[in-house]
Amino acid sequence: MKLRKAYIFGAGKRGQRLFEFLNSAGTEILGFIDNSVSKQGAVVCGRTVYSLQDVAPMIKQKNIMVVVSPKEYGDILSELDSIEAEYALYDDITPPSMQYHKGNYDDERLLAGTTALDVKKLLWDSDKLPFIPENWDEYGFKVFSQGNEDGLIQYLINHVEIKNEVFVEFGVEDYSECNTKFLLLHNNWSGLCMDGSTEAMEKLRTKKLYWQHTIEAKAAFITKDNINQLIKDSGISGDIGLLSTDIDGVDYHVLEAIACISPRIIICEFNPVFGAKESVSVPYREDFSRTKAHFSNLYFGASLRAFVNLLKKKGYKLVCISSMRNNAFFVREDASNSIPEVSVEKSFRPAKFRESRNEKGELTFLSPEQQRALIGDMEVIDIESGRSKRIRDLQI
Repeated sequence: MKLRKAYIFGAGKRGQRLFEFLNSAGTEILGFIDNSVSKQGAVVCGRTVYSLQDVAPMIKQKNIMVVVSPKEYGDILSELDSIEAEYALYDDITPPSMQYHKGNYDDERLLAGTTALDVKKLLWDSDKLPFIPENWDEYGFKVFSQGNEDGLIQYLINHVEIKNEVFVEFGVEDYSECNTKFLLLHNNWSGLCMDGSTEAMEKLRTKKLYWQHTIEAKAAFITKDNINQLIKDSGISGDIGLLSTDIDGVDYHVLEAIACISPRIIICEFNPVFGAKESVSVPYREDFSRTKAHFSNLYFGASLRAFVNLLKKKGYKLVCISSMRNNAFFVREDASNSIPEVSVEKSFRPAKFRESRNEKGELTFLSPEQQRALIGDMEVIDIESGRSKRIRDLQI
């Protein structure tokens, strides 16, 4: 089920602003509707302006949303009711102001993200559960995340009961691009973020959000032996809302070791170079460094299937993959309502980003096949058998 298409009722300035936001949020705008005869037939924002009578049959047959933009709705709602159209009002789906406000980088992105979320909520029909997306790419959006993870998280927390609005995220660098920042700023969750860089964590502590919200920045090189203590030392344990892992290394082994928390939602980065068929991970080394392990930066982490099998044993199911095709979303079985499980076969797609590097550290833009060939001699561990195998021998 894809996001629904929409007409915008009102082709004036408010309607044009609304077009910009809806269009940027991924809604397909079919055109404008306006009662002004002088506007009908004109082209606004690249879309034709129609009369309601022109598009009424299509609205009825296709179940298309109409978003009403004028300040004075007048008889417009009666007209829409008369053709049994489903509609929403401009003021119900936008933040208090849709004007551009000068401010710092975070404030500007937060405003844009809040607007995108309001639009997405309208299209999710979250008050009519269950409404389950089949194309998760269209249900996400990016504010502070690497890809569309911010939007996917918002969908999930609106459809999964969260009793303890606390997150843990590690591998955040200086927290400029991460999975929990929008949760912190928009939803006012609290949490713990960790990174191996002391400088990055010190930088985070100087930011305005650090005193405006409840968040702890902890510098630590994470291993499977210290992860539980690091979390517990921050006063976090038991049932929490979300865990996000991205340390570009022995992520599988660290996630396997976590026992002090039971997140409702887990996001973990997998290595798409390892393909979809086998359950494999890099061998555990306490001092693992992605760049030191192989100059290409391609040798790290675990396959999607490895994480699926691990988290299945812990009571989780895979529900979606991010648009970058490298972050997997899991929901705890007892908290998942009716969100369906997806298989590795249906959800895995080769990643399109090309981050391989040469021995000088320069990007080389290799294809997935070339990436696998470059690290073909490197060894991974088959999780099921415990045996080592070379990447060139993996079934892809």
